[in-house]
Amino acid sequence: MIENEKLSLEYRHALSNFSTGITLVTSIDDNSVPFAITINSFSSISLNPKIISWSLGLSNKYINCIKNNNFIIQILDGSSKDIAIHFSKTINSQNFTAYNFELKSNLPVLKNCLSWFECKNFNNLIVGDHAIILGEVISFSDNTKKDILHKNALTFFRRGISSIDFY
Repeated sequence: MIENEKLSLEYRHALSNFSTGITLVTSIDDNSVPFAITINSFSSISLNPKIISWSLGLSNKYINCIKNNNFIIQILDGSSKDIAIHFSKTINSQNFTAYNFELKSNLPVLKNCLSWFECKNFNNLIVGDHAIILGEVISFSDNTKKDILHKNALTFFRRGISSIDFY
């Protein structure tokens, strides 16, 4: 193994010791076809104005679509592991019919997510091999007030996906 590859793997392993939530980003491509991407880089940046951030590799085929279109960030609950895995694959069928999605402003949103945030692109920063996407929240919903939803979070830790129950 080349020394840089070994350091890269060690670096990724060290980063994997930080537990993060798992979110789903949905949007439409330049032909108005919906797509989804599983991410774990979501963060709140500002409360006024409401700004969130997340990052996406520059090699991702949807990078230009995200820069040009609104998107929805969905915080996944503990029962959504199969959804997270399905949309984390770089080559997949983008099969929305197998899951419980509805349309919000012509964008797919998962009905059983904990919360969702509809955003318009606010700014993009290129840092290394990723773009940091800043989105201005134009609408949102806290679905945890509905009794039918699980109230646990889906997390990513040491390259594994698991559910953490807080209640």
